[in-house]
Amino acid sequence: MSEQLPDARVLASLLGDQPSSSTEAVAERLHVGADVAERCLAALERDGLVERAGGDSWRLPELDPRELRELYPAVAILETLALRQSPPFTESTREALRAANAGLRAAVGDPPAAIAADYEFHEHLTRGCGNPGLLSVLRSIKRALLPYEQAYMLDAQRIERSATQHDAIIAALEGGDHGRASDLVRENFTSSLPDLASQFRDDPTP
Repeated sequence: MSEQLPDARVLASLLGDQPSSSTEAVAERLHVGADVAERCLAALERDGLVERAGGDSWRLPELDPRELRELYPAVAILETLALRQSPPFTESTREALRAANAGLRAAVGDPPAAIAADYEFHEHLTRGCGNPGLLSVLRSIKRALLPYEQAYMLDAQRIERSATQHDAIIAALEGGDHGRASDLVRENFTSSLPDLASQFRDDPTP
């Protein structure tokens, strides 16, 4: 498991939309036995992606405002770079982007589904860059972002704002303007940061 960690989309669905989830519930979602689910969760715990919530329950790690302020800019930089390295987008890829964004809008009230749709959108944006090393680092950071994404996707207005920003990215790509699309991708991430950071009352950073 530690050699082939699941992506953020899979992790989001693993624990469901409750604060914590039992090993049995995870086994049910994975369609495996409880012993297999336990080993899977233990491996994820070693990698810092889940933690025990007491007894037989599991949850996502606690949110850390300092980590948040490091991760979001890192993802913004990497996605911007990936997009600038990508060839022109085909109509089929642009249609996949539109479909993923429609899924994001339809996922209000369902954070795991919203995370999956948003992840799908950004995967279509970056997967054609031809830089496997960059994509590997990007996916690793996005796994670490999962607890913050879970918090972000609880708010319907935030989901709509992200979807509207995605619309603008697609429009820029339709016009062949990768530079403008890259700027909009960076804005998509950096504009999310103040909202999430404001949730931390003990965050000393102005």
